[in-house]
Amino acid sequence: MVKSERDEIELIFTREGMTIRKKVAMPFKKETWVEELVYYDNLRDMDRIEILIDKVEPKIEKGILKSLRFHVAEYTTHHLKTQLQDKGIKIKKEFRACRFSKDILIETANWLVDMGYLTGNDIPVDLGGTKRYLINSQPKHRNNENFRAPHRLKNGLYIETHYSHNSCVQYARRLLKHFNLDEEDLEVIGFKK
Repeated sequence: MVKSERDEIELIFTREGMTIRKKVAMPFKKETWVEELVYYDNLRDMDRIEILIDKVEPKIEKGILKSLRFHVAEYTTHHLKTQLQDKGIKIKKEFRACRFSKDILIETANWLVDMGYLTGNDIPVDLGGTKRYLINSQPKHRNNENFRAPHRLKNGLYIETHYSHNSCVQYARRLLKHFNLDEEDLEVIGFKK
């Protein structure tokens, strides 16, 4: 794939995978970034990627490389496999797609919102910790520290998502149990164990 004079293309590499984005002109709107392709935990299945780079933007937080963003003139990929439809959760047989491990927790909480279990009356949600909340009206823990990776749920509440894959699954199950549902109602699909 070769970029035209007006195209802007980004390849973003993170620990979770690679995203290819293209800036496109929209009628009567500013240009916007559109995700063309997303590849997850299977980057090792990629035979080859060829990139002609215009610019590289590393994102570094506290001395740790979080992502690399390549502004590219052109790229070619070979034998890439996607997992978008194959990754997600099922709660009581309802499927919700999940891109990253934190989405398991987010989608479980949003399912509880959609089903009327999780409301503003239920906060803060504390699953037994001494310092941290899982869900709160503000992205703050019990000890008034900020959530490290807050995500805003459909109903405006905030959920902490700064956990490992296993912890995200564990907290999602504990969240169901907190609302008197069966932990086994949650099925995680497509994530490597």
